[in-house]
Amino acid sequence: MNTLPLTNRTLGTLGLLSAPCMLIGMLLMEQIPELKKTAFDGLSGLVFMLPWMGSLVGLMRLKATGYSSFGRWIIPANLLTLTLANCWNMYNAIEPWAGTPLFWFLDAFWPISMLTMLLVGITVAREGVLQGWLRYVPLAVGLWLPFTALLGKLTPLLLPRLAPSIASGGMLIALTLSGVYATVCWGALGYLVRTVPEPLHAEG
Repeated sequence: MNTLPLTNRTLGTLGLLSAPCMLIGMLLMEQIPELKKTAFDGLSGLVFMLPWMGSLVGLMRLKATGYSSFGRWIIPANLLTLTLANCWNMYNAIEPWAGTPLFWFLDAFWPISMLTMLLVGITVAREGVLQGWLRYVPLAVGLWLPFTALLGKLTPLLLPRLAPSIASGGMLIALTLSGVYATVCWGALGYLVRTVPEPLHAEG
């Protein structure tokens, strides 16, 4: 039976298509709070994170983290944390915001997966296997969590001073900026995986 091969071109395309999902999901749940009580949060998380895992597989095929022991295991470690984070997505889709010990245990793997992605990004940038601006794309993805945390701290402090007329919408503005950052960075990651040729021979 013929099956569609999950080439890097395919994985990168899926990454490009799913890049806006975080932005769309956050804005919809901010505007329609009732969605948080449904399967929407978990399902939208799956739609965003599964292609992200595919892009990581693509990075692994590109040997983007190099050939050191750390470079060889950091992407599989990130895939493991994302698998557990996706278990939370499935749990949340079946039983939204269950609040059980298992629920909170799995929920912790969303920030853990982001921190692991930051390590992937640092490793890719340091190794220099990728060329040009693409070398820094995984690092930009990994910086989403620090960027969003900083945005959450600064927006309520600066917005009333800089733009008092829109200060009441500070949360929406912060979510939008965070989501746009995610769309650009995860889209660039998908583009990277889609367009960079795989090495002909592995080293090490």
